[in-house]
Amino acid sequence: MAGTPLPASLKKQMQKAVIKHSDMVKDMKSEVIDIITGSVDKHNAADGVHWEPAARLIKDTLDKAYGFNW
Repeated sequence: MAGTPLPASLKKQMQKAVIKHSDMVKDMKSEVIDIITGSVDKHNAADGVHWEPAARLIKDTLDKAYGFNW
């Protein structure tokens, strides 16, 4: 199932992650941001982002790195 293409204005806003509140340590937070952006980039296609596989990859990667209760 393909997603819908992202508007250019939304793509520009998504260039930098905005974290409003987090109880993660700084190193973990930066690693999680890298995992998330990498997963979204990997599942980005011409017809849009495939969100379900991206979310599955993020969850699996974080489960391996930090255990099931991250």
